[in-house]
Amino acid sequence: MKRLVLFGFATVYMCSCTQKTPLQSSYEIISPDGRVAIGFTLEPSGQMAYAVSFDRSQIISPSGLSLEMKEGGILGTDMELKNVEQGTVDETYPVYAGKSSSARNHCKEMRFFLKEKNEPFRELLLEFRAYNDGAAFRYIVPDQKAIGSFDLVAEHTQFNLNKPARVWP
Repeated sequence: MKRLVLFGFATVYMCSCTQKTPLQSSYEIISPDGRVAIGFTLEPSGQMAYAVSFDRSQIISPSGLSLEMKEGGILGTDMELKNVEQGTVDETYPVYAGKSSSARNHCKEMRFFLKEKNEPFRELLLEFRAYNDGAAFRYIVPDQKAIGSFDLVAEHTQFNLNKPARVWP
């Protein structure tokens, strides 16, 4: 019980102050300190791509995004944008092992709600986060009629690095 109470007091706040954004074909998510930028583009063909810059120098040039499912094939090449939300995350949480007793999760985020233009009209949510010291994204396949359970055959995420770089997965 003591840990639960300590965790409750240690968590400062997670502000997913989400707001809707007018739909367009390209977006930019900028970190709280303005140094990291993630670009997201949806081509007229329905192909999704992202790019990452640090201090206005492009680190990852436009790179494709898609998933391959055993049932239904590629998801991410024939998409249309249905909604975009943006917000800020700022929370502090306890760390039970390590140099400090707490850590801060602070970033700007954008969530892209996408749907296939043609049958079976599968849906996909892409979430991007720009931190002061990095960039992150994830695929979310929401519950939907078009997809029951599925087997992921491959993730076709590209990482087109502009310069020789050290990468930590």
